[in-house]
Amino acid sequence: MRSTPRQLVVALNPATTRLAFTVQPTTTLPFLTIKPTVQVTAVDDQGNPLTGFTGAVTIAIGHNGGMILPGTLSGTRTVVAVNGVATFSDLSIDQIGNGYTLVVSAPGLAGAESATFGGLPRDRVLGVRRLGGLHRCRLGDAHDRGSKQVQ
Repeated sequence: MRSTPRQLVVALNPATTRLAFTVQPTTTLPFLTIKPTVQVTAVDDQGNPLTGFTGAVTIAIGHNGGMILPGTLSGTRTVVAVNGVATFSDLSIDQIGNGYTLVVSAPGLAGAESATFGGLPRDRVLGVRRLGGLHRCRLGDAHDRGSKQVQ
């Protein structure tokens, strides 16, 4: 019987491929498209773009920062990366809030979480009151005598 030598290969620092937010979400009003367009890039462990990655990338709300009700993410939530970059051009959140994050995932890559952002700048919300079954939110700034009320 003839034996064959076997090799054992141990990767001490295996390369990690992951997703990274290259254009972070920003504060926006409810139902308006998040601008600039959110972009996520597939990168290696050194942060270099993986331009050959063309897989599907899915985005969702990570931490829900809705002030009155939990926010819902709308828009195209799964896109195919082009040259390693996934572009989410029509995302919006339907509720005012602060501390929202978005999370992304793709098969074979480690996911990522965005920086926190709000559905409305904190200094623009002057108060939230519950009136019966409705919530009323006063919008403006501390010096805005003509603030708006939204139900």
